[in-house]
Amino acid sequence: MGERYIVILSDLTLEALIIFLVILTAGFFAAIESSFFSLDRIKIKKLANTGSKSAKLVEFLRNHPKELVITFLIGNELANITATSLIASFTINHFGKEYLAAGALVSALLLLSLGDITPKLIGTNYPEKYALIAARPFYLFYILITPFRIVFLKFTTFILNKLGLELATHEHKITEEDLKFIIHQSAELKILSEEETELIFNTFELSEISITEVMVPRRDIFAVEKGISVKELAKILEDKDYSKIPVYEDNLDNVVGVIYLKDILFLIYEGKEEKIDNFIRPILFLPEFTTVLDAMKKFNETKQNIAIVVDEHGTTVGLITYKDLIETIVGDIPEEYEPQEPTIKQISDNVWIVSGKEDVAFLTDELGIVLPEDYDYDTIAGFILDYLKRFPEENEEFIIQNYKFKVIEMNSNRIEKVMIERLETPNSNGEENG
Repeated sequence: MGERYIVILSDLTLEALIIFLVILTAGFFAAIESSFFSLDRIKIKKLANTGSKSAKLVEFLRNHPKELVITFLIGNELANITATSLIASFTINHFGKEYLAAGALVSALLLLSLGDITPKLIGTNYPEKYALIAARPFYLFYILITPFRIVFLKFTTFILNKLGLELATHEHKITEEDLKFIIHQSAELKILSEEETELIFNTFELSEISITEVMVPRRDIFAVEKGISVKELAKILEDKDYSKIPVYEDNLDNVVGVIYLKDILFLIYEGKEEKIDNFIRPILFLPEFTTVLDAMKKFNETKQNIAIVVDEHGTTVGLITYKDLIETIVGDIPEEYEPQEPTIKQISDNVWIVSGKEDVAFLTDELGIVLPEDYDYDTIAGFILDYLKRFPEENEEFIIQNYKFKVIEMNSNRIEKVMIERLETPNSNGEENG
């Protein structure tokens, strides 16, 4: 009797163990689903580039999303069906048919908790770690069921075609709007500084900004007429700082090239009377509807960094340089000879004009403004953006801790200059005015 009891107990344990393992198998595939579609593909790519075989398998599988989905669905369904059948058989054999409903309930609870929810949470919270661990056994299963996967894929495609639908041949691509959202989120979470955020957004706008918005207009173009001597040019340039000078014939609508000052420096030094015509280089012409991005590409292709902007009739409307294009991204780039404007200018005892790039320490050390303990910005522009939670308008005013701030100069979304005035009567409410 005792031996029979031990055998029955042993059978029960073995059957329960098999059921448990099958449920874990279902969980294995459920976790695969959540981890593979939650992982950071850049991290996996980096690991694959270092020679990690598991990372290479993950990258391969992730690059075949249709096959990946069909594989883990087949594996998950097989495990679920097997587990349900085994639990039903176990219930009937050991407890009787009258307990079949209870067995079904237990089956559902076990599969839902151990075979689905918990594994998916693990896969979602540790996507790269789980994917790398599971990659090899899953890839083996991927290879073994290849014939079945092909059949299912063909059948699914056939059904979708009958319904007038199409199975996507590639996964969703990240759009510009997706990237902008990610950058916004990164800025809000302080992963990116306000300067980094602005720089990235300025880059996005390159394909939308026309060069007419950043060019030197026709009326401000400095150019010289063809046929003058090097000595005459030197006299013209005495009080000017130009390294490249467009050359025209008759009028600005007939620009024939450009003079590089470095090409004639030795002649200027020697006071030669030679004409500049022998030193004229070709100049690039760009239509006025050209975008900043396209202009950059053209400059790179032609190895030039100055161009004349013309309208549809060939009339000169402006001049653009590579420096002008770069400044649309990073802001003004001062030349070596340009005087540097002070970042802090005190107008009176109680009024200052300050650059948005000025260190926020000026507010605390010089003005005594108390910053939040958890502040995460370095500049006065960052301080204002953090306070307003938005980009200010030009000439907008607001009061903070007995100081009136007025944004007196904006460049796109960049805060260039701020006027700060100390008020005689403290204002403790910190409310925004105007």
